[in-house]
Formats: sequence, C-alpha cells, structure tokens
Amino acid sequence: MSLFETTEVLVFFNVLLQQLGAPVPAVPTMILSASLSAQWSGIFLLAVVATSASLIADWAWYIAGRYYGYRVLSVLCKLSINPESCVSQTESRFRVWGPWSLVVAKFIPGFSTVAPPIAGAVKMSILSFTIASALGAFLWAMAALLAGWLFKDQVNAIYAALQDNLFIVGVVAALICAFWLMWKLARRDAFQARLKLPKMPAAEVLALVKAGQSNLRLVDLRPAMVQEAEPLAG
Repeated sequence: MSLFETTEVLVFFNVLLQQLGAPVPAVPTMILSASLSAQWSGIFLLAVVATSASLIADWAWYIAGRYYGYRVLSVLCKLSINPESCVSQTESRFRVWGPWSLVVAKFIPGFSTVAPPIAGAVKMSILSFTIASALGAFLWAMAALLAGWLFKDQVNAIYAALQDNLFIVGVVAALICAFWLMWKLARRDAFQARLKLPKMPAAEVLALVKAGQSNLRLVDLRPAMVQEAEPLAG
C-alpha cells in the first residue's frame, strides 16, 4: 500500500502514539495527509480518525489518573525535560481553566498528555471529560488538516524537495534536535544544582514521627490541588 491508500491508518496510529506520550509528532503527518486529500469529505474523515485516536489515549490516561491519582502524573513528569515545574504548571493551568484546559491542552506541547490523568485524579465526570477532550482534539486536528488543505501545493512541493534531499535534511534535523536537547539538559542540570539541599530518608522521618518528636514539623509543599486530592494527615 502507498501513503495515498493508508493516510487514515497512518494518522490514527501517529496521533494515538503521540497522545500516549511517544515522541512522534502528529501535526506534520496530518498536514501531509490533508494535502493528499482530493475532497472535503476526506478532510472531515481524517479529523474524525484523529479525534478518535486522541480520545482512546485520553481515556487510558484518565482511567489511570482515576485509579492511581497523582502517582501517574509524577511518573509522567519524571519523563519531562523540566520535571521540577511539570506538576505545578499542570496543576495551575487546570485550576485556572477548569474543563476548558482539556480543550486547549492539545495546542500546548506536553500538557496534552498530563491533562487527562489530572482530570481523572480530581474525579472529573467522564461525560464532561469526554466532551471537552473530544472538542479539543477535533479543533486541534482540523487546524492542522485545514493548513495542509489550504497550502497543499506548497506542502507537496516541500515534500518532493525533502525526498530529493532526504539525507541532508535528516542530518540538519538531527543536529538541531541534538543542540536543543543539550541546551534543555544543561538548563535542567543548572536548576537542579541550585535546588540541592540536605535530605532525610523517608524511613528516618517516619521513625521520628512515631517517636513523638515535639520539635518535628512537616510542611506539605505539593501543589494545592494535589493536597486536596491526596491529603496527608498532620
């Protein structure tokens, strides 16, 4: 099968993998697929396919957040390039925007993956979650698909040029990604170096608490929404 015969399948699995957290961009695939479509019905079908794939991934993350709470978000943020600010930024966006955060989440890199589990952790209703998530996914997909449709001649010309110079393009893209990753990792290491403080093992803290140490004070520095969802006694 050629790309012309499998655009719907390609878009479905590309969007599904991206929304599950895999580092595979879906927007270029949707733009290219739209440029190959001959009719508006094909654009609408691709939008429905992309929305369906996104919803499947979002439901999976929602259920994980519903049953495992903020532990899911902690795991996701550990994979983030900026784990120190991941939880607080996600919590603040969800608190300010509410259900609308799920609509705009698809347009914010990284946030589209962490928003569904936080919706599950705060026990957002499945109906409200599905409506907001589907609307956001459809608008996000249509934006990319319309761009590919409106600029199909330019997209096809760029695609042909890339095929003719695939090796050079690959080398340049790899260098750009490598420099970007090195810059982000350097910023991350610098930030972590400033945060280094003496640490006490959890087992030792628990032993002091059980011993009734009167001068021991525990301060919960987790975001407010995390504290409300998973309160800690004392």
